[in-house]
Amino acid sequence: QESWINERYRLYKEGGSVEQTFKDGHSFITSYQSTSEGGTVAIRLDITERKKAEEELAASEERFRGLAEGSIQGIMVHWEQKPLFVNSAFAEMFGYAGAEDVLAHADSTLLFFSPEERERISTYAEARARGENPPSRYEARCIRKDATGFWVELMVTRVNWDGKPASQVAYADITERKRAEETLALSESRLTAFMNYAPAQAAFNDLEGRYLFVNKLFADVRGLEFDQIIGKTVREVYPDEQAEIVDREDRKVIETGQPSEVEMNLVTPGGGEHTYRVLRFPTFGPDNEMMALGTLYTDITKRKLAEAALEEAYEMIKDQKDRMEDELIIGREIQLSMIPDVFPPFPGHDEFSILATLDPAREVGGDFYDFFFVDDDRLCICIGDVSGKGVPAALFMAVTKTLIKSRAGDDASTASIITHVNDELSSDNSNSMFVTVFLAILNIKTGELVYTNAGHNPPYIKRNNGALERLSRRHGVVIGALEGQVYEEDTGMLDTGDLLFMYTDGVTEQTNEGGSLFSEKRLENLLSLKTVNSVDAAISTIHSKVVKFRSQSDQNDDITILAIQYLGNPPKKFAGDMYINIANKLSEISKVHAEFDRFAGTQGLSKKDGNTVKLVLEELLNNVISHAFQDNREHEINIHLKLARTRITATIYDDGIPFNPMGVQTPDISLPINQREVGGLGIHLIRKMAGTIDYQRRIDKNVMTVTVPRDPR
Repeated sequence: QESWINERYRLYKEGGSVEQTFKDGHSFITSYQSTSEGGTVAIRLDITERKKAEEELAASEERFRGLAEGSIQGIMVHWEQKPLFVNSAFAEMFGYAGAEDVLAHADSTLLFFSPEERERISTYAEARARGENPPSRYEARCIRKDATGFWVELMVTRVNWDGKPASQVAYADITERKRAEETLALSESRLTAFMNYAPAQAAFNDLEGRYLFVNKLFADVRGLEFDQIIGKTVREVYPDEQAEIVDREDRKVIETGQPSEVEMNLVTPGGGEHTYRVLRFPTFGPDNEMMALGTLYTDITKRKLAEAALEEAYEMIKDQKDRMEDELIIGREIQLSMIPDVFPPFPGHDEFSILATLDPAREVGGDFYDFFFVDDDRLCICIGDVSGKGVPAALFMAVTKTLIKSRAGDDASTASIITHVNDELSSDNSNSMFVTVFLAILNIKTGELVYTNAGHNPPYIKRNNGALERLSRRHGVVIGALEGQVYEEDTGMLDTGDLLFMYTDGVTEQTNEGGSLFSEKRLENLLSLKTVNSVDAAISTIHSKVVKFRSQSDQNDDITILAIQYLGNPPKKFAGDMYINIANKLSEISKVHAEFDRFAGTQGLSKKDGNTVKLVLEELLNNVISHAFQDNREHEINIHLKLARTRITATIYDDGIPFNPMGVQTPDISLPINQREVGGLGIHLIRKMAGTIDYQRRIDKNVMTVTVPRDPR
């Protein structure tokens, strides 16, 4: 009995198969397979009929054929890989008309196996011929007569057939079982991936408190690895006092069978106390028997602190008689309510890591930061500092942030975005407020960084080799102070591991009790440390050092920090781009056609797609050259073509007067020719052929972008 128990324990831990015959005469093969979460899947196959057939076959060759024909399993006897006998079940399993059809078409057993299996089957056959004992029971992928594949389990025994040392093989179709195993493995993989992206800590325990599964966040918060938790009990993972609380709450759910939701205070290994909303729920098996306990921990520490802060602020507001004090508090609340505070903000993106913090001073409400996607590939990042304080500063910040986000949705130029926002803020600025802004757009696929600095503190790039670069160039004055300013932009590249660090002057201008400034020099020294190699390290190091530096002195200003680290692997430059510059002359259109023909030839573009693009270019350029220029000077027109698998994008830039060719009214083609307005047919054709059409006026340029679908053939 002890030996049986040890063998069963080994199967549960390591996997494998065992054959069992029960008192009622039924025989089974049970296969055990360990899952990645520490559990075990057992699949049991009834082989009673097969066992009976094997026993009968061994007893009498004369009775063999009749017994084999009565078997639901496929039976084959072969000698030196040549089939000698198959039953009807085998013929049906492999899609043949009958046993005679099988023997007439098959001169080798290898015909029935998939190409990738044949070498293994041949190796087994050669070993048997040498008198060795290769596996007698194994799984293989077979091929039917119609070339479709399916899975079988084979059991090989040696028999004497007409005096030959032949092999008898029983085939059992296990396709459904294999499908079930694959589905289970895929489900486990998807569940694990989903739970690891979940913003809450997740765990599953058995009814004895042992952990069956935890997600990455659960393990990280406790400072443990996955393997250090699985199989352990609650009391082995939590300190004694906390384990008592967790175990008590778990028992309540197990005893009642009902989910529960409570708030709990738990101390992390780092010593910080966090408040969690804990949802516990039982999980049940097919027979409605409770199998495990699931738990979700949602960290509500910030919310509880915010609630406490709001309550405190409310009490302060009630007692305050000074309206300015009330205004400052409200301004700070407006400020904090408008910045993103959930990190990581985009769990589905691993091309970058981003983290930010805003530590407001008591009398300031103007710092802000923001980040958002403007399309699938480009992430917009900004940080700013509004002059003044209180509600006016908070509202000015809110307007600035909204204008930036609105404009960035359809404008890829940071210079153009800042120019537009400055004009909007400057046009009606009775309070003479202004804001410093650093705005950047990062292509998360390539690492390209486009940025504009409007009077803000210069950010830093820490390269993956440790080198520190200061983006010292300012591209214009502060926003909102002077209408009509035109801002510039720069372009750079972030390589894998590079970190962009942005901050407001609350960092460098913080003073200590002696009146000394924290300074950019101290900031650079800290950023140069080898340990500052991630956004978490950058934010925590700088913030903690500033707080320690000021010691008992007041916080002078908001302390706002934003860091983003590029983790992507920039691809090589795509060859499917064409750039050409022409003068504003109709004769130059033929030059574009010639250059495009050469480009299309190198890219393998179909003649149909090429003709479509040329027609679109001709109509657009004809309209631009004819209508966008009102002087006699020569102007340059820039054309950029980009090929993708499903589309061709053409972008035309010109410095003429604001002119949208698509503004031409579509002609009514239902009218007779002599009744139609002159012109507009070319633009009508473009509308019919193009997938998308976009016109923008960016500072001093017209930008027209047309996307043409490619022929899927």
